[in-house]
Amino acid sequence: MIKTLVLFLSCLSITFSQAQTKTENDLYVAGYRNEDFNTAYLAFSKKKNDSLYFFSNDESRYSALPSHSFEKDTLGIKTKLIVTDNKISLYYTSDEYKQDYHYFKVENSEFTIDQVREIKGKRYTTELDKVAMIPNRDLKIQREIYFLDSLNVEITYTYTLNNTILFTEKEIKNIAFQLVDNKVFFSFYDGELNLNNRWYQLTNLQKDKFSFVHYAETKKNVDVYTLNSAKNQEINSSNFKMCWDRRPYEYYNYEPDIKYTNGNNALLKRLIKDAPTTKGNGFITIHFAINCEGKVGRFGLEQMDTNYQSASYNPDLIKHLIQEISKITEWNLPEKIQTDTHRFLMFKVTNGKITEVWP
Repeated sequence: MIKTLVLFLSCLSITFSQAQTKTENDLYVAGYRNEDFNTAYLAFSKKKNDSLYFFSNDESRYSALPSHSFEKDTLGIKTKLIVTDNKISLYYTSDEYKQDYHYFKVENSEFTIDQVREIKGKRYTTELDKVAMIPNRDLKIQREIYFLDSLNVEITYTYTLNNTILFTEKEIKNIAFQLVDNKVFFSFYDGELNLNNRWYQLTNLQKDKFSFVHYAETKKNVDVYTLNSAKNQEINSSNFKMCWDRRPYEYYNYEPDIKYTNGNNALLKRLIKDAPTTKGNGFITIHFAINCEGKVGRFGLEQMDTNYQSASYNPDLIKHLIQEISKITEWNLPEKIQTDTHRFLMFKVTNGKITEVWP
């Protein structure tokens, strides 16, 4: 797909949605490609007068000249470009492919590399609504970034419910810095840096905190990290990595559905063994990701009563369930799968005990 885009952009003629009346030199950063899956995409675009210049982290450049509406080139690719002050959206379709790329105007925050080096050897923490686009309503999730050196970071996710730490996940990632027009961008990656990574723009840097801006799920995200003098406590810690920075596939997108290979009766028996009890009746839904290696992580939680209204159950029970789910490797994943999958388990609570599990 990336080869298709390179060929496409190298011969592309496209138009701005509005005429440029003055000289401009505006920088845009790639947010994602394919709005349905929000796949990370490592690139930039610059708007100058009536032309666009697309370039990636290796400084490969592709120019784009004005045109309007849909056009079809000799390769049979239909193209469309929508440009506003804050966003550039590029669409193309053919008989075989349908793809879209979305760039966002960068923040007007300038730093030097020497300023950025000040975060080396320090720990910073932020609170997230959810991780890896996995649904979550009830868990408090903290992400800690520890800048080990100029090349590596340690990232820890801590899941908490009612001030009880349920689970932690840890991973080591490489880090890349990019300075464009005095704007500083970070990318966290495994192995080699490639187009399927995401840029995070540094927008604030103070003695005790900094801010990142990035784009996912069609919106702007601002993460504020505060200096953390001590390492967060680790409970039931797991090493877990997502294979892609994108929205995971749903378990029902496969044929057959992604399931526990031994069936729900065996799954229920396994998960409720030595499980703490709770109070009340209702439902506990635990969301999670299964990565391309069949490992489980990135949790979310929704608790409901029998009227499907928000409820609260014993944190020790939730901790037990998450810990046991994290150990499951028996999934009927397709052979040579290369994607991550979103799965969930809904538990029925009857008189304080888990009695059923779906789907």
